[in-house]
Amino acid sequence: MTGEFTIISPLGTELELFDNKYFTLDDIEGQTEINNSISSSKISGADGETVNNVVTDVRPLVFTLTINENIDVEEAKRYILQYVKSKHNHTIKWKRNNKTLEIVGLCEKIVMARWQQGIAMQITFFCGQAYWEDAENIVNEISAIKDMHYFAKGKGKMLYFALGSPRPLGVYDTIRTRTFNNTGDSDVGMIIEITALAKVKNPAIYASTDEFIGVDNVEMKSGDVIRINTNKGQKDITLNGVSILDKIKIGSTFLQLEIGNNTFTIKSDDNNLTSVYFNLIYKQRYV
Repeated sequence: MTGEFTIISPLGTELELFDNKYFTLDDIEGQTEINNSISSSKISGADGETVNNVVTDVRPLVFTLTINENIDVEEAKRYILQYVKSKHNHTIKWKRNNKTLEIVGLCEKIVMARWQQGIAMQITFFCGQAYWEDAENIVNEISAIKDMHYFAKGKGKMLYFALGSPRPLGVYDTIRTRTFNNTGDSDVGMIIEITALAKVKNPAIYASTDEFIGVDNVEMKSGDVIRINTNKGQKDITLNGVSILDKIKIGSTFLQLEIGNNTFTIKSDDNNLTSVYFNLIYKQRYV
């Protein structure tokens, strides 16, 4: 085992698994294991089989804790059960190589003998989403602010501005196409935030595969925010916090951020892209 582990209870309290006076963490089963279910079919006259579908299985995480010597078993049990709650979701946090990862697990089983000294306790978590995720969101702006003022180097030099009258401090860089690199081990959903600076009609984002997601019959005004969530199990589209999923553009796909480079292009029906900017928010996933 490497790194540091913490179990965060449904109440938000944290159980440190290393350097704990009540127990020693002996093993974690399933920490770096992933399994896939593959559906395939045979084709007459062709060797092998054709893969039809690949689905990642759930991940069970089994923590083995040995009660330390000179610690009362019942006291240790009560201490642990302050944090670990049967039938409830917990966040397991794993710190390794200056990176913090998390996974959510439902407490499926708690096994512990009573009264005996030096015994082991096993806690099993059912992780329906089987990958570890970044603890913090990655936020990438598709249209970022471009500086229009600079401090010159050298003693006595002054602040100066790029071309423009009146002289702005910054403008929005409205490059329509940008590339993002998913360095994780799995494709991931994301949140696409579209913020209007002025009127813009029916914005949409296109992938290099020509797949897209956008809205119809929606005219945004200054300050409006459309939020598109493409994460599995959380899919939705909202305008200023109100669902407008019924206004999804026909033919839309809830885009995923694939492994490697992903190229996205911003479009709108009125082609008014100087009046809108986008953020991509996501968490990379790891085995």
